[in-house]
Amino acid sequence: MIFGGLALIAYLVAIDGLRGFIVVALPAGVLGLVVNRWLCRCWLVAQRRHGKMSNRVVLVGSESSISRTASDLRRAPSAGLHVVGACTASGKVADEIPGLPGIPVSGSLDRLVDALTATRADTVVITSANELSAEAVRELSWRLEPGRQHLIVAPSL
Repeated sequence: MIFGGLALIAYLVAIDGLRGFIVVALPAGVLGLVVNRWLCRCWLVAQRRHGKMSNRVVLVGSESSISRTASDLRRAPSAGLHVVGACTASGKVADEIPGLPGIPVSGSLDRLVDALTATRADTVVITSANELSAEAVRELSWRLEPGRQHLIVAPSL
């Protein structure tokens, strides 16, 4: 805002020193902004690799899509999504997702809110569209606590 105001004043008033300042300040400001964003991103990725600054996620969908999404998220800790549970359309309750230890399956989609509470999750990721209609996704989004729980729809949909 300050830079924009000074640039406008320099253009309108034609003050000699301000034009030189703008020629130097614009590239320096852009470079500083890019470097600052890069450093912040590096810090955030490092925090996420240590398990901090991440969202606790419950996956929703078919067993195969949950398994695929969970393994993708485990390979990318910098995404900031730590899988803590799952709900399947089949309603099966299990100690873990087949092939992915440590991720309990809480049962059907009707138990999703209970699963969020039990796992202290703050994010729901919908991994496949076959189990949920558009109306069901809308109703699910309404059941989540505003500002505390989030809904992500996997881009593969």
